[in-house]
Amino acid sequence: MRAIAIFLTLSITLSTLFAQTLNDLIKEALKHHPDLQQIEIQKRALKARAQSAITTDPAELQLGGGYALDNDSSGGKEFFAGISKEFFTPAVKRALQESSELLFKSELLRLESRLLESIYTIEYLYFDSCLQKKKLLLKEKLYEEFNRFARKMRRAQELGEISKKDLITIESELAKDELELKLQKSSYRASLISLQRELYRPKPIGELSCSEDFETFKIELNEKSAVKRSLNIKSKELKIKALKRALKKFDALFDRYTLSAEYSDEFGTTRYGGYISLPLYSLSKKKELEKKILMEQISLETLNMHAQKLKTENMIKELKEILHTIHDSIALYKELEKEKSRLVQMVQRSYLSGESSVTELISAKKERVYIYLKTIDLQQEYLKRLFDMYKTASIKEIR
Repeated sequence: MRAIAIFLTLSITLSTLFAQTLNDLIKEALKHHPDLQQIEIQKRALKARAQSAITTDPAELQLGGGYALDNDSSGGKEFFAGISKEFFTPAVKRALQESSELLFKSELLRLESRLLESIYTIEYLYFDSCLQKKKLLLKEKLYEEFNRFARKMRRAQELGEISKKDLITIESELAKDELELKLQKSSYRASLISLQRELYRPKPIGELSCSEDFETFKIELNEKSAVKRSLNIKSKELKIKALKRALKKFDALFDRYTLSAEYSDEFGTTRYGGYISLPLYSLSKKKELEKKILMEQISLETLNMHAQKLKTENMIKELKEILHTIHDSIALYKELEKEKSRLVQMVQRSYLSGESSVTELISAKKERVYIYLKTIDLQQEYLKRLFDMYKTASIKEIR
C-alpha cells in the first residue's frame, strides 16, 4: 500500500511538473500557429508593397537599324538607340511616399489586431479549460465525500440503523454522481481538444498547469477612451490619413515626367538628342476621375470608421454592464456556497440522529452542488464575455 501511495504521489508530482502554462502555449503558438506565421509573412510583404508604391517603371531601351535607298539608288545603313525613364515630380513622390508609409502602418496595426485576437482566443480556451478542470476536481471531491458517506450507510444498514429503502436511495444518488463525473471528464477532454485545435497542435495536450489565477473584477473602462486606443480604429484612422495624403498628388500640375535620350547614325551622319515628355491632363478626364474615385473612397472609409467607433463603443458599454451583473452574481453565489455547506452539515447530523429523512439530506447536498457548479458556470460566462470585450476593444489591457 505504501508503494502504491508513493507511486501515486510521484505521478501527481510529475504531472504537475510537466503541465503546460498559458505562457508555454502562447510561445508555442507564436512559433508554430499557421495564422500567426501568415501574419509575419504579410508584414514582410507590406514592406515590399510600400516600396513598390513609390517606384516607377524601369527605364526603356530602344534599338533600331535599317538600310535605306535614295532616288539615285545610292544607299546606306541606319542605326538608332534611345533610352527613356519616367520620374515622379518631387512633391508627388513625397506625397506618395508619406501615403505609402501611413498605409504600411495602418496595415501593420490591422495585422497586430488579428494577432491579438488569436492570442485572446488561446487565452480564453486555456482559462475555460481550467474552469472545466475546476468543475472536474469539485465533482471528484464531492463524489468521494458522498462515496465515503455511502460506505458508512452500508455498514449502518447492516447494523439495522437505517432502512433498506434509504440505502437504495443513497446508492441510486451515488450512481448518478458517478455518471455526472464521467460526463464532466468528457467535457474537460473536449475543452482540451478545442485548445489543441486552436493551436494547430498534432499532439494532444496532456495537462494544464492552471497556476494562473483567474479572478473576476469590476471593469472600469471608459468606452470612448477604449475606442481611441483600439488597434482596429487606429488602423482605419491611419488609412484615411494615407488616402488624404495621396490626394495631394492631384494638386500638382504634372505628377510625372519622362526623360529621353537618343543616338542615331544615318548615312554616316551622327545625331544626339534629348527630350522631356509631360502628360497633358487637360486633354483627358482621367486625372479628374481618379481624384473623384479617391475622394469617394475617403468618404466611404470615414463613414465606415465612424460607424465602427459607434458600434465598438456601444458593444463595450453593453458587455461592461453584463460583466458587472455577472460579477455581482458570482459574489452572491459564493456567499450562498458557505450557507449551503453549513446546511448540509446540519442536515447530515440531523439525519444520523433520525430527525431528518434521506430525501432531505440528498436534497440539501444537491442544492450545495448546484450552487458550486452555478458559480463556476457564471465564471465561464464572465470569461466568455470578458474576452468578447477584449476582442471588440482590440486593445492589449483592460482593467
